[in-house]
Amino acid sequence: MSPQGTALPVQLSFLELLKVRQAAFEGPLALLLDLIKKHKMEIHQICLAEICQPYLDYLGLMERFDLEVAVEFLDIASTLILIKSRSLIPRAEDPEETEGPDPETELKERLAAYQTYRHLAETLNRFELLGRDSFSRPYDLDEAEPGDEILEELTLFRLIDSYVQVLARSEFKKPHQVEAEELSLDQQIEQWVKLFTPGEHHRFWSLVGEEASRPKVVLSFMATLELSKNAGLKLTQAEQFGDLHLYVSDAFANFKAEYQVSRQKMA
Repeated sequence: MSPQGTALPVQLSFLELLKVRQAAFEGPLALLLDLIKKHKMEIHQICLAEICQPYLDYLGLMERFDLEVAVEFLDIASTLILIKSRSLIPRAEDPEETEGPDPETELKERLAAYQTYRHLAETLNRFELLGRDSFSRPYDLDEAEPGDEILEELTLFRLIDSYVQVLARSEFKKPHQVEAEELSLDQQIEQWVKLFTPGEHHRFWSLVGEEASRPKVVLSFMATLELSKNAGLKLTQAEQFGDLHLYVSDAFANFKAEYQVSRQKMA
């Protein structure tokens, strides 16, 4: 492959040997890019005729180290030899004799495309390395034990979800009619304080009623939150957007007694 007049080094360093093996593995375009890089020039700026001899020298080294030279290497070698021969021979002035694709231009376009794909591959490889060196918290595969979720331990967003669900279920299909508000928030709280007894369990929609007006539903929901905050009323929810369960604790008895005394003083 290498011209007989080309002198090959008698000994190669281990690094040089690795470069030869890498060139044989990556292909002829990778070898050409490496040679162009050594000239510190861009693909479209360099004359590929200058790369012809170094390229042939590499093919000679591959043969010397018993590395199989693929057909692709020979194809590129023939193209480079053609380019170099054209650079040495004056070009014809007759346009008809210069018709046809320019091999140097075509090879440079192939090199530019290969360089683009190579950069993309290197970028993806860096992402892979970043992912390999990053460690995320493992998922807890243990299934949670079934049971109700205490609303006091839930986030504000879950409370908002419940409120939205309350409003959605209180929508009427019939035309909206303006009605006078039946109860205030204080009156709704007073009504439920009278209704609840320690040890009882109620469902929100059973108390309010499916056909309750929207103001009634909103007031009932606000009264429920107020009693859960101050009166020991425990709220649970089996699932998101599910019905609220109201558990009246023993502490509710003290609140009920104090509440009734305060209401009598206000009367």
